[in-house]
Amino acid sequence: MNDSLKAKVTEEEVRSTLHSFQTGKSPNPDGLTT
Repeated sequence: MNDSLKAKVTEEEVRSTLHSFQTGKSPNPDGLTT
């Protein structure tokens, strides 16, 4: 696996994790915690 592909996969995983965390923890539809 080259660095470019590895970095891309990492970014995808991070975004997925953050999205899941925001939707799971935040009651607001905009995904922001108030």
